[in-house]
Amino acid sequence: GWQTPCARLHRFRPRVSQTQTPMLDPERVQLLSYFGSAVALACCLYAGFNWLMGFFTGVWIMLGNGLLLMLNQLRLGSIDSHSAYNRLATTQTTICFLAVCAVIQQTGGVQSPVIVWVALAPIAATLLFGFTSRTVFWLLMTLGAVSVFGLLPLIGIPVPRNYDTELTHIFFSCSLFGFVLLLFLLTQI
Repeated sequence: GWQTPCARLHRFRPRVSQTQTPMLDPERVQLLSYFGSAVALACCLYAGFNWLMGFFTGVWIMLGNGLLLMLNQLRLGSIDSHSAYNRLATTQTTICFLAVCAVIQQTGGVQSPVIVWVALAPIAATLLFGFTSRTVFWLLMTLGAVSVFGLLPLIGIPVPRNYDTELTHIFFSCSLFGFVLLLFLLTQI
């Protein structure tokens, strides 16, 4: 009978048995490595920037984030399966998400100059996992975090601005500059 060209080509694709798992794509592991290294480098740069902004809590958060990402990078050599890859990619995304949320909480919540960085989680998940349930999870986590930051002042929980607020415009500009630059770099990987 008549078949579409795609259906005909599908017959020639190697089949994976139930006991065999598809091979892990080395390019995905390399992407995870590049992503972790780029963000760890950005953390070091932002630690210095936070020091200039008088945001000393941010210095420690960024240095801790960079260190945890580099420690996660040390485990890349042990990736031997899709589940090991997924664990490391999830750990990396979680480390970044928690660090960004901590900085946002310390710099004004929903009015933080860093609020745009919360979008890194679903972007990273899309790059690292493709469009999967993990990506949707990180999208929902991000939307939830933004909602919480928006609700904190409404329920009477003060959100500190632990930086030199006279430098807010510079903080916003540098945060957006870094975010755009990192997105550009990540899309070139």
